[in-house]
Amino acid sequence: MRTSLCFVCFAALAMLSCEGAGRSDGAGDTDTGSVGDGDAGGDADADADSDSDSDPDTGTATQSDNGCTNLDILFVLDDSSSMVEEQTNLADNFPKFIDVINAYETPQHDKLDYRIGVTVVGVTRNFKWKVMGVPLPASTTGPDGDLQGQSKCALGPHPWLAGPGPNVTDTFSCMADVGTSGSGGEMPWAALELALGEKMQAGGANEGFYGKDDDSLLVVVMITDEDDCSIEEGGTMTVSAKGASDCDEATSTGLYKAADVKQFLDDVAGGAGRYVVVGIGGAKPGGCTSTFGDANYAKRLKELTDACQGYGFFGDICKGDLWESLKSALDIITVSCENIPPVE
Repeated sequence: MRTSLCFVCFAALAMLSCEGAGRSDGAGDTDTGSVGDGDAGGDADADADSDSDSDPDTGTATQSDNGCTNLDILFVLDDSSSMVEEQTNLADNFPKFIDVINAYETPQHDKLDYRIGVTVVGVTRNFKWKVMGVPLPASTTGPDGDLQGQSKCALGPHPWLAGPGPNVTDTFSCMADVGTSGSGGEMPWAALELALGEKMQAGGANEGFYGKDDDSLLVVVMITDEDDCSIEEGGTMTVSAKGASDCDEATSTGLYKAADVKQFLDDVAGGAGRYVVVGIGGAKPGGCTSTFGDANYAKRLKELTDACQGYGFFGDICKGDLWESLKSALDIITVSCENIPPVE
């Protein structure tokens, strides 16, 4: 997905469903509307953390007795030229993903209410490329975290998909088709922070998408064949001898850091354990090749999911099919939903 001067790509993804009372969408009305199986923590117990006890380590002393009843899923999708196959495979696998979510019941035997939003990796930034030691002006443009597809996919008064509903699968297929003519400078972390931060404010394009309620679980799924190179306004990115961006904090200035992105999510969601971060990218140093094409090693993306221990998951895009990663993510989403702690 990389052009000669490229940043990162993320395909953010998230989902779950609910019927029943519904919830406020921030505009004065309401949206109406176990996932997976296995041990999400990989430690032979029933929780999502990595220790051997059966209680999740979420950083809080208590958890909701009811689990989550609302799920807000944000997909940050790479819309660069190499992502055709990945976008198609995501749409193809969505029915299986949403079937699992629709089958989930809370301890009160209620269905989940969910919202699904899609944004892309393009962000408006002015920065510098350092080529052979010389800083040169550069810039990128994009929708800056705005949720996509409202008009194209007939989403109604809000730029997100509310479920469950009869046309969820077809509508999401439309939303996932974000095209491949996006910015060659992919900044998924920056897009994520804009989508859930500035654009969620009063009057913002995404106002009302995510509500930080005690029973709401936030899910972010990122799919990319690059690594994240989100950079601050005015930062400097080093360009390697091969003409590719070097997303290395040691040689660049102003790069976003995984620890800061995690802290942003802690603040937005109301504490650790109240969100799930899924990254699907190149899992091998040196990159890989699959039916999707080439993928660079997503080192920084993996650093973020590793930092979210117990509620982060990194999948290998070079498997050539996204379902295996999505299914593993569902296991973690299930455990996180069942053990969601209250807002800090």
